[in-house]
Parts: sequence; C-alpha cells; structure tokens
Amino acid sequence: MTKIRVFADYSQIHIADEGAPENPGDLWGDQCVADGFSAVGGLLILRTAVPVDVSVDFRYCSGEPDGQYESFDHVIEASVNVPSGRLIVCGPTDDPAHVVKFSVPEGWVRVRASRGNLVSALAADIDADISDATIERILLEVWVAVKSDSRVIKRFVS
Repeated sequence: MTKIRVFADYSQIHIADEGAPENPGDLWGDQCVADGFSAVGGLLILRTAVPVDVSVDFRYCSGEPDGQYESFDHVIEASVNVPSGRLIVCGPTDDPAHVVKFSVPEGWVRVRASRGNLVSALAADIDADISDATIERILLEVWVAVKSDSRVIKRFVS
C-alpha cells in the first residue's frame, strides 16, 4: 500500500489514465455531487468533503478485495480504462509533470474508493488537513475487471 497526500482543489481528486482525453468539466454535475463521484472512460472524479489536502492510500489488488466497509462513511466503485498502464491520482489543478503515477495492467480496472473521517473533516472545514484527527481518508483499491456499471456501495448522509 502506498500513502500519499493530494490537494483536493474544488473538493475533488482525479483518478485517471495518464493519457485520458476526457474533459473533467463534463463530469462535474448534479449526479456527481449527489453520489460523490463521476466516471467515464479513463477518468474518475471523486468528490471530497472539503477543498484541502486528503490522505490517500493506494492498493493494487490481485482480485476484488473483501467488502469491509464498516470503518468508512462513503464507498463507491467505478470502472476506469487505463490503456497506458499508468494510473494517476491527483487534484484537478496539480501540475501534470508532478502527479503520482501507479503502474497497473493495461485495460479496464475497477476502482473502489472508500472515504472515511468525513464528519470530522466537515466540522474542521478548511482546517481539516491540519491534523490526522480531522483529515479525510480515502482508500483506493484497484484490480483488473471487465467494465461494469458504477455504483454507490455505502452512502454518507451528513
């Protein structure tokens, strides 16, 4: 597992193929706000609680991981096409030359994004990233899978 911090400018992070041609603006709409994410082709936009740094754990899995969601507030799954074999995880305003890249098999992968500590992050608002007690935590689990419909597994209700 790899741990990184990502600046979630505009309350979002992007999980994408390194060469994804999609325009992120096309994905940000009412459904994305309601479900906390939006995905098409090589791009997944994940909505965050507040527009500050978030803690992201990235784990590549050999198959679908166990469905252990009790410690998370909001859990989603989406398919992402990664023809380059390089999946990037970044904020929407990050410099492309300095984003974190993970090697994954080329083709379709499934991404499960499990978000936690949302109540504390929302309460701390723009100071959420100052403390481990208040920072939003995101676990990204990725595995090879055929393309399938996106879904909300567990919904956060504030």
